[in-house]
Amino acid sequence: MANHDEAWGRVDEFLGATLIPEDPALAEVHRSNARAGLPPIDVAPNQGKLLNLLAQLAGARRILEVGTLGGYSTIWLARALPPDGRLITLEIDPRHAEVARANVDHAGVRERVEIRVGAALQSLAALADEHAEAFDLVFIDADKQNNAAYVRAALGMSHPGTVIVVDNVVRGGAILDAQPDPTAAGSREVLELLGAEPSLDATALQTVGAKGWDGLAIAPAHRQRCPGKAVVGGCTFSATFQLPARTAQSASAWTAMSRTASASARSSAARHATAQSSSTRTASRAADFGSVTGNGTV
Repeated sequence: MANHDEAWGRVDEFLGATLIPEDPALAEVHRSNARAGLPPIDVAPNQGKLLNLLAQLAGARRILEVGTLGGYSTIWLARALPPDGRLITLEIDPRHAEVARANVDHAGVRERVEIRVGAALQSLAALADEHAEAFDLVFIDADKQNNAAYVRAALGMSHPGTVIVVDNVVRGGAILDAQPDPTAAGSREVLELLGAEPSLDATALQTVGAKGWDGLAIAPAHRQRCPGKAVVGGCTFSATFQLPARTAQSASAWTAMSRTASASARSSAARHATAQSSSTRTASRAADFGSVTGNGTV
């Protein structure tokens, strides 16, 4: 084939046709988004299936998504949840959220999905104030400039075993530019954070396909900041939650974020005491992730 972009696209088509059955509900999402004038920047079908499989492998009951668009990746993730599972997705644009709600309804996963409208940093602060149960998987696919802030916030709502996935971290190789544009700079910053954060084990993969040349990072949380302690309760992750200077937020909202990991851990410990089978699965996942001691970013 004469050009790489054409070859990548054709391979993506083959992979989708071979591995992913035709799905009328997901096909309708693309048509609905196009009719509404949403940008065609959803994840590719094989990437959506990857998110679904990651959520299943994590045994996810609670998922957080930063960046809804028209709900394509939302549906892939929601389908991985058990009937009593919950997905909270954050979208800044009310029009996008309206389209996403219709798409989620049409796909039959409305009962598992909550769409919150507003700037993601403010929505994350509000979530922290709620002291809700920790999330099992976090998917970040929003404005790239705030990626590092989103990961820091996600850490405060995570537990050992939570999987954090960040999309678009290669930007066609622009992360290596001497003076990268703001989106590439944000992607590079989040990779550096994932590699330096001791509570995470991270890697990143380059991707090519119908969506061009990009990549995604995957970072399971494998431990908390409790040197010499075997217990889960009472620990906090080593990341410190700070709003970017350009964003106006009350200090109290972000102080609440730093308390969420401890509150979530105590809640998790209480659940483990009353649900032995759940405890066994959770401990097994934490042990699997905890057996990996290195940090790395490819």
